Amino acid sequence: MATTATTNATDQSSNSTKTVDSSLWWEPFSAFLTELESASGSSDLPQSLEKKLKDNHAWFLDTILQFKSPNQRSREALDSPRVKIGPHELIVQPEFKDTALKISSIMCLDEVQSYILVKRSMERNDAAASDIHPDILNLAVCYSLMDAWNSFHDEETGIGIQEKYVRIDVVEIICALVKNLPPSVNGAVMMSMGVTILTKMLRCLPSHVATMALKGNIFDVALRTNPFDVGPNSLSSGSWLLSGRLAKMLLIDLLDFTMNLLETGLETDTIFALTVFSLRYVLVNHEFWKYKVKYARWKVTLKVLEVMKKCIWSISSCQKLGDVVRDIMLSDSSIHSALFRIVCTTTPSLEKLYVSRLFDMLDIEGLHQAISSGLDVLVSMVYAFSKDQGIAVITELCEANKMKQLAPEIKEVCLLLLQITVMALYLEFCVIQICGIRPVLGHVETFSKEFRLLIRATEGHLFLKEPLRNLKQIVSFVYPELIQAEGLF
Repeated sequence: MATTATTNATDQSSNSTKTVDSSLWWEPFSAFLTELESASGSSDLPQSLEKKLKDNHAWFLDTILQFKSPNQRSREALDSPRVKIGPHELIVQPEFKDTALKISSIMCLDEVQSYILVKRSMERNDAAASDIHPDILNLAVCYSLMDAWNSFHDEETGIGIQEKYVRIDVVEIICALVKNLPPSVNGAVMMSMGVTILTKMLRCLPSHVATMALKGNIFDVALRTNPFDVGPNSLSSGSWLLSGRLAKMLLIDLLDFTMNLLETGLETDTIFALTVFSLRYVLVNHEFWKYKVKYARWKVTLKVLEVMKKCIWSISSCQKLGDVVRDIMLSDSSIHSALFRIVCTTTPSLEKLYVSRLFDMLDIEGLHQAISSGLDVLVSMVYAFSKDQGIAVITELCEANKMKQLAPEIKEVCLLLLQITVMALYLEFCVIQICGIRPVLGHVETFSKEFRLLIRATEGHLFLKEPLRNLKQIVSFVYPELIQAEGLF
């Protein structure tokens, strides 16, 4: 009796787990890349990383060939609760399985490998299973289209006749179409579709797509001495895309394309022009435009703020672009005004907007998200540029208004910059405590001078009394030698 029960339990266990060929498994390449980037170039590779490289050598050598065609055994394996692939085991989830089977049938891919692809896409993108299906198919179509020109080549037949095929570059075709569309509403709609397709392709093969788009000069723009001055002669004669007449119809698509171009790390006149256009034209002017639906304005606001963040974080890797972005963001008062008009909106102001019923909940939510994103941009600016910039700005504002009452908007700016400076110092203190290193807000001597000027300039401004107390407190932790040497407080 006991033997029978044991046998049944063993059979049930084997039925609940199906084993498939171990070659169907592959390690996530993104994890490999992270490990390789973290490894020291001057020493031997860690044994664990070396083993992974050897185990996955076939995948690096012939990636495409390692993806198998659908087969019955893999399909049946997904009917069980668990699938064993060599040392790895998958727990089959019904919603993943349904999406995987759809992708398998369309892409002619092994069912288990399709399941792995869906599972990893879900984990990486934090999306629903229904969203993964079209995303993967769109990606596959993009790769197939871009690789089409490699599939047409000279081929010699069995009887010695040379057959010639036309080489087609789909990216080049789309670039040509976008560039030659007429300056009309229908042309703008078609251009929007073309730019969206190029953006998706840019994520697949950034070097090729970026090169073709920039070579074709699809936007017909060039950076001038005074780029994107809103005067009539600021753009080249064919730059209808970036004219006020039709730019609004293409904003989201154009901003998406600009962000993806920035990620390539290229530095060309076209990228500079698109960056300046996004900051000096879109950011500064979009709030004054008319929209068919009011809350559509906040979509533009959020997108252009994303571009700003991308520009800020590209400063360290792109020297020429970094100089352009730094000059614009630190010197252009119109950008400062646009940014502070967003972030200086208070909670009572939001409540008044809602009570007035001139704005619905979608507008309020959009503004709330814009405030959050705008503050994120300001923090990024403080961290990316010199961290004592905030102190210098507050000092200048208070010194310039020493003998008169500060305007409410200037008070808001001072308070905000002071809070950001305190946050930067707290971050520095955390790094000192946890890592034992000092990122350095500035040399002690330099910071001492700036701090003394700040204390002197803010005397008499009572609204800064509490924020300054917080600043002094964190300074005493980060720079104790400054307090002892200077005796500032």
